[in-house]
Amino acid sequence: MYNLFRNILGGLTMGKVIVEKFKHEHWGECVKVTNGEIEFVMTVEVGPRIIRLAKVGGPNELVEDINGEAFVEHEELEKFWGAKRWQNMGGHRLWHSPEAMPRSYIPHNLPIDYEILSNGVTVSVDIEKLGVRNVITATMEDNGDMKVAHYCTNISQWDMEFAPWCITVFAHGGLEILPTSQKDTGFLSNRSLMMWPYNDVKDKRFDMDNKYIYMTTSPEGDEVNVNAFKIGINNEDGYAMYFNNGNLFVKQFEYEDGELYPDNGCNCESYTNFKIMEIEALGPITFLQPGETVEFVEKWNLFCNVERPKNAEEVDNLVAKYVK
Repeated sequence: MYNLFRNILGGLTMGKVIVEKFKHEHWGECVKVTNGEIEFVMTVEVGPRIIRLAKVGGPNELVEDINGEAFVEHEELEKFWGAKRWQNMGGHRLWHSPEAMPRSYIPHNLPIDYEILSNGVTVSVDIEKLGVRNVITATMEDNGDMKVAHYCTNISQWDMEFAPWCITVFAHGGLEILPTSQKDTGFLSNRSLMMWPYNDVKDKRFDMDNKYIYMTTSPEGDEVNVNAFKIGINNEDGYAMYFNNGNLFVKQFEYEDGELYPDNGCNCESYTNFKIMEIEALGPITFLQPGETVEFVEKWNLFCNVERPKNAEEVDNLVAKYVK
């Protein structure tokens, strides 16, 4: 499934990975990891978030919400966390599913421990109110292959049950493509499509054919498609693609057949509004005793100079080249 050892990235020759700490003008202390062609940035003072993923010198493929435009306000947040507003920040984060108010909306000002590695960085946050330690280790190989490993540890004195929920917030303007199951199950169903209560089923940002689901963000100035829209699927092929800025991002993850997943069996979800596109991968719901840890790993690649497909046949060709 994971074609981990590619020697080229959109025709560009890769170099040796360099890791450096620097002071971001807005996010404070950060760690940048780059092979000279592709780079990602992890915040280590706030968040934590993978706040940037890009071709060196190119636009950020991820949302970086410096102005605080994406946020949630709720009285329950103030009662539980001490602040009424939760800022999205953008980037990539680790949550726990199923979603709940106020538990899910983890503040960004909790103390962060981090370790700089030879080809990446590890960040760790103890969320005392939830009794969970969140850890993300993000690394890059010389050829540009990235691995983002997520760990959730029960640091409480009680048993708990949840699924790791890995959310990547992409910038406006792109096209997301998700695969649907092609398994021959005879007279039984082979795929699921979950809808959230706020969805309009006629939303023009959503489309699908017999093999793929397509989602876009609202065009600039669109006053119709401004509401939120979210879906969830059983993504047995374990990948998602996002086309933007002339590049292709591929996220890959494992699907464990027979395991129980959140939201009526969803291991992959996607959310959009008029500003962002979230691609969300979820692990199975896991029972953790005190001291136990659940791991969920994603494989990332950013391929440069890849045109958006115009039909399912072109998608097939891109999947064969970049995913399988």
